[in-house]
Amino acid sequence: MFSLQAKLISLVTLLVAVVSAFVLYYFPGHLNDQARDALEQRAVDMAEVMAGAAAPSLDFGDDQGVKELLAVLETTPEAAFAVVRHEDGEEVASWRGDETVESGLDPDWESVRVNFDDNKLHVLAPIVTPGQTRGTLHIAFAQDQLREAYNENLSVGLGVSAVILLLGFLMAIGLSRLLARPIGRVTEAAQSLARGDFDTAEEM
Repeated sequence: MFSLQAKLISLVTLLVAVVSAFVLYYFPGHLNDQARDALEQRAVDMAEVMAGAAAPSLDFGDDQGVKELLAVLETTPEAAFAVVRHEDGEEVASWRGDETVESGLDPDWESVRVNFDDNKLHVLAPIVTPGQTRGTLHIAFAQDQLREAYNENLSVGLGVSAVILLLGFLMAIGLSRLLARPIGRVTEAAQSLARGDFDTAEEM
């Protein structure tokens, strides 16, 4: 049979372990979702701006102008590749074209579409020119920063969980000692009363 103190320590430690597990499960994933949403929003904003800037060049058949515009992505570390195509799928210009893969998205001429695969975030933005020439801008962004951020958040979560567990265990020991003594006295007094030992019960 476990002593009352051991039972209290086990109970409090179990509760603290549940809290630690929740911290480890919830916070790294939650922070990763926030980082993913931020990357997606930034990618969509960038694609919309670049699609608007590419429209005049596409309208006038200025393929070189489109290529020079895509070269601006050199200053964006997470950008993997970009390609502008006509409505029929014919390529107009690309940046890091040798790395280009399909986005897995069909064009939506009203809004930007987004797709995550295992390695990249793909953004497909419509280009509709004043002359009603239509095309698409496909930009892919590497998810390396997301993975690094998740691993970092996971490490922080592990550290925080370990600290919570250690402090909780120490608190459980202290709390069990504080509670076990008076409860033990009450139990002994009750047992003395049950035996008819009223003098011992009064002393307790």
